[in-house]
Amino acid sequence: LCSVLCAASLPGIRVLSLARCRLTDEAMERLADCMGGGHLPNLETLQLAGNRNCVGLYLVPLERAVRKDAVPLLSLLDLGHELVMGSCSDVSAFLRALRLSAAEHPPQLRLNLDLSSYRPNEEEMRALGAGRCPSIQSLALRLHLFSDDMKFFF
Repeated sequence: LCSVLCAASLPGIRVLSLARCRLTDEAMERLADCMGGGHLPNLETLQLAGNRNCVGLYLVPLERAVRKDAVPLLSLLDLGHELVMGSCSDVSAFLRALRLSAAEHPPQLRLNLDLSSYRPNEEEMRALGAGRCPSIQSLALRLHLFSDDMKFFF
């Protein structure tokens, strides 16, 4: 797949929908390498939702690839449809990177993210509740109605 996704083969690709394609973490990481190398400079929309063969190992490489110098036009990154999480540390690192490197992302980037199967720690809840991950446009979480989780959002 990634051998096709290069500037020479698809120089003008603007929308890439790989949702529900049964991609693995390895395939997602290769895609991230392709993006991070600047091979998809015109990419505006990347849809990766519903790739249930992934456990989240690709999240940090993907976040590192989403830089304004590599994909300057990227405006939508869709990771919705409840990511299947294998490692909490990968999700945690992804959320931390989203907060700390926001200035390096394309300014118009919006992220759709479903973390329903992940339980954020208190620091992550505070960051999400305070809007410190500005690229997140759509977020799905499971908050426990009668728990302290609600205080971070309401």
